[in-house]
Amino acid sequence: MINFAFELKHELMKKLILTTFLLFLTVLLFAQKAKTTSTSSQSATVSINNSDNNYTLTADFSKDQTDQVNDLLIHALGKPGNRNGNLSSWSSETIYTATLKPHHLILDLDKNAATGSLIKTIEKLGAAIQRLLNSAPAVKN
Repeated sequence: MINFAFELKHELMKKLILTTFLLFLTVLLFAQKAKTTSTSSQSATVSINNSDNNYTLTADFSKDQTDQVNDLLIHALGKPGNRNGNLSSWSSETIYTATLKPHHLILDLDKNAATGSLIKTIEKLGAAIQRLLNSAPAVKN
C-alpha cells in the first residue's frame, strides 16, 4: 500500500513537472521577440530595436555625416514630407516616421500596419545607416 502511494505520488510529480515545463516553453514561443543592437564608433552611436511589432532606430552622429544620412533616407523613402530649418521628417500616416536633425536621427516603424516590402525597406535602410555611421570616419568640411 505504501509503495503504491509512493509510485502514484511520483507519477503525479513527473506529470506536474512536465506540464510546467511545456507551459514555460509555450510562453516563450509566443512571447514577443525583440532584437536590440547597439553599436558605436568614435563619431557615432546607433541603436536598433527590432521586435515582432516595431522597428526603432536612434542614431547620434557627427554633424558632418548628416548629409550622408539624409541621402540614404531620400533614396529609401523619397523627399522629406516636412522640412523646417535643420529638421527633416518623413512619415506615412501611422505606419512610420523618420526625423532627421543635425547630429540625430529617429526612425520608427509600426510593423503591424506596414507591408512586408516596407518592413524590408526600413530594415535595409537601418542596416545601411548603421554601416555608414560605424564604418566611415566623419568627413570634415
